Amino acid sequence: MSEAHRSVPARTPLIDPYGRPITYLRLSVTDRCNMRCAYCASPTITKTSSQQVLSLEELERLATLLIELGIRKIRITGGEPLIRRNVIDLISRIGTHPRLNELALTTNGTLLPRYAEALRRAGVTRINISLDSLEERRFLRRTGTGRLSQVLDGIAAARAAGFERIKLNAVISPGAHELEIPQLAAFAAEHGFDLTFIEQMPIDRDRTHSGHSGHSGHSGHSGHSGHNGDPFVPAQQILQRLTERFTLTPVATDTGGPSRYYQLDNTATLIGLISPRSQHFCDRCNRVRITATGQLIPCLGSAATSDLRALLRATPAMPQRLEKTIRTAIARKPRGHAFDDPPSQCAALPRPMHLTGG
Repeated sequence: MSEAHRSVPARTPLIDPYGRPITYLRLSVTDRCNMRCAYCASPTITKTSSQQVLSLEELERLATLLIELGIRKIRITGGEPLIRRNVIDLISRIGTHPRLNELALTTNGTLLPRYAEALRRAGVTRINISLDSLEERRFLRRTGTGRLSQVLDGIAAARAAGFERIKLNAVISPGAHELEIPQLAAFAAEHGFDLTFIEQMPIDRDRTHSGHSGHSGHSGHSGHSGHNGDPFVPAQQILQRLTERFTLTPVATDTGGPSRYYQLDNTATLIGLISPRSQHFCDRCNRVRITATGQLIPCLGSAATSDLRALLRATPAMPQRLEKTIRTAIARKPRGHAFDDPPSQCAALPRPMHLTGG
């Protein structure tokens, strides 16, 4: 434990205008990625300059302050977080804070053969790995550059490193891709993983393609479209696909996130459903995001942001103003989002997920 962690007293915790304690931070360490998943990356990516991206020391300062303000779970995200140079050092320093209950990581899995053991030693307790398809050609179409074998090797490396509960994340596109829903569940059950299906969100208005690979040649469910025309597969439709093959039992498991969970048959596998578009979970939202460039995002479905980078880099340093800005941002956190409500500022945000932080 560092001296900084010992000496800083706890402050008044963060509570939004609707009485929701803010205890979960999703901290992006980079907007770069070694894949180009269509639902995440903008088709015309402009690389952020290194001067715009927060240093590891600045990211640590923000994480430490937010822990003192009541954050108890931090998820390291990107882009692909493991391509950030020396990110393991940052994770180790954050992971030593005595008031932090859980340190998690979301990754595409390709670099886990190199880093899984180091992540375990650094204090990461949970790993989420993106796995949208088990079909090689579809996987390549969806990721742009990814090889399925690399991700499967990464999953194996995470297990070998001692991560007990590994969770897979899948974003399903309408069309033939829906046929993989039970296949992904069977894969998770066979290997003892949890699996969460996530509705595709209309985060980038300028997207010229949305990754709906394999749409042709499938009659049956074709997904829904929001008012902005962006198609997605609703969670209830995913659940229907699953119950055609498996028995699912609702469970009250709470991992501090937005998933609704079901136990799969007589296995240890939990199936999660995240439904930001078809069934909102805003009443229990406990999270905020900080981008790699230091923008605080109180709500994923809101255009509102607060710039923390300028305050971090001010001379002299302005810790009181930094805390005040964070509290002001939380005080403006909306009751909920409305991705598919045209009059709302939440509809089809021109901010791709690789910039926002997954």
